[in-house]
Amino acid sequence: MPRSPSPLTPAPGSYAILPGTIFFLLFLFLLVFTSSPASARELTVDGNGSAGFTTIQDAVNASQPGDVIRIGNGTYREQVVVNRSITIRGENTSTCIIHAGGGGFALLVENATVEVTGLTFTGSGCCDGAGLKVRNATVNLSDVRSMDNLMSGIHVFDSRVRVRNALIHNNSMGMVWVSTLEPQMEGSLFLDNGVGLSLFGCRDAVIGSSHFLNNTFGMGIDSSMDTVVENCSFTGGNHGLMISRSEETRIEHCVMEGALRGISVIELSANTTVTRSTIRGNREYGIHATVGVMATDNWWGNETGPHHWFLHPGGTGDRITTGVEFYPWNGTLFLEPRLLVASSPPGPAVWGEILFEGTAEDPDDSPGPLSVEVSIHDGPWMTVEGAEQWQFVWNTSLVEDGNRALSFRAFDGEYHSAEVRMTFRVANREDDPGNGAGDGTGNGSLDPDGSDDEGYQRTLVLVLAVLMIPVGFLAAILAHGVRKKP
Repeated sequence: MPRSPSPLTPAPGSYAILPGTIFFLLFLFLLVFTSSPASARELTVDGNGSAGFTTIQDAVNASQPGDVIRIGNGTYREQVVVNRSITIRGENTSTCIIHAGGGGFALLVENATVEVTGLTFTGSGCCDGAGLKVRNATVNLSDVRSMDNLMSGIHVFDSRVRVRNALIHNNSMGMVWVSTLEPQMEGSLFLDNGVGLSLFGCRDAVIGSSHFLNNTFGMGIDSSMDTVVENCSFTGGNHGLMISRSEETRIEHCVMEGALRGISVIELSANTTVTRSTIRGNREYGIHATVGVMATDNWWGNETGPHHWFLHPGGTGDRITTGVEFYPWNGTLFLEPRLLVASSPPGPAVWGEILFEGTAEDPDDSPGPLSVEVSIHDGPWMTVEGAEQWQFVWNTSLVEDGNRALSFRAFDGEYHSAEVRMTFRVANREDDPGNGAGDGTGNGSLDPDGSDDEGYQRTLVLVLAVLMIPVGFLAAILAHGVRKKP
């Protein structure tokens, strides 16, 4: 008597697809359509109710990592906490304001990677208050202002931070970096603060192309290592720059003038160098030091060099203390011209036409015409439009995608200024969200090397799925055979 076929045995004349194969194909289907994260969203905030949210905090709470929050003009009286990796963009720096209302902070960023641009922080109070507070985070700040805060304008602790084009005005402490690794700042202005910028326990800081005007203390460096201050100016106040208990501080191409003391170096600081700078018109000392300082090739306000009552009594320039190594000095006022890049893209990802603007000056009035030059990815130097006020439009479609460096310098016909070098990730793609959107975290559709890994992975999974389908059938055939009618 013929035996009844098992439910798992293929019927005569048919092909078998086993349950295991079905589950495998279902797994591949789910893998393909769930392997890629949702694309970044754009959330909008407007206090008058015309946008998706009326408060910034509500938009932050509704956001997911990678989202962009756009904030309309207005004053938002709230204390915003951001603890997820997003981008926050104000419509206009001067009219898009977060007011702390006398509380501890206007904006707190912690435990996240965040890009912030186009905002003003104000109205924070005592005692650990700050207009913007950053803790254990990675933050890119550009085109921001922090002003009229009772304590700190911006306070950064144990984080990585990059600041570009910031205005820090009328705070007790303008900007404070504590235990911060590799902080960077360029193109910023510190005006009428108690202390402009304070570094404590930092390492590998780079402060470039910034101005400190009428602060009681322009900048303080304490217990820090390997700090570079270049192409900056310190004007007015009691101390332009004070260095204490710090090692390997390098000051280049700077101007120190009109303070009680231009530079003070005290308390066990070691290996401080000041070179190719202008130190003039300071009321008490150009450099006051209780430890050794290497300060050669500087202009001291007079071709006779600095004045020391014993070592150089014939010098009629700014006074110095014993321990300042000043010879040789510049006999001509700051030979090299100076360059400032005042405006550039807020983020590292760029595409399309990008505008750079800035200023240049030639303090020693060289006979040659002043010009500004640009080099794209170490290519030939090209002269840009203008000089004292200059601008350059970079068309990224003329270069390949990927990391590209731009270098700017001024030329007075005889000397070049120090170079200002910036690196951007070119992403000439139609589906990118807009210039400056990328932050290297994948918020745009490209990885930092310019590749579309997400699309590549999705395609790879699809190909593998197609290849694995016949493999599933082959496994079924080998295990159970193919039965056909005789």
